[in-house]
Amino acid sequence: RPHWILAVGKAAEAMAAASVIECRARGLPLSGGLVIATAGLTGSESPRHDADGLEHLPGDHPVPGIRSRRAADAIAALIERIDRDDVVIVCISGGTSSLIGAPIAG
Repeated sequence: RPHWILAVGKAAEAMAAASVIECRARGLPLSGGLVIATAGLTGSESPRHDADGLEHLPGDHPVPGIRSRRAADAIAALIERIDRDDVVIVCISGGTSSLIGAPIAG
């Protein structure tokens, strides 16, 4: 079955890399995924894609901001691409609540 990776938090880059290595070692098909970390840890202020099909996005930390909202929206978009029987590897570390903050108006 297709496998997806969702890694969010200050350790997202390392967790996603370890997940990719493990999927490869087990011969599991990787369909893509999303990695959301602080801007300094993603290596870029802008979104980027890597060779494994993972999209890397910066979020805001320690206070949620516009990048955090964009990251939350990206998670919603990713979920739409995942089929019912697909496998999702979810990795969460500290900082997640700020990195994907999408407050409701009011």
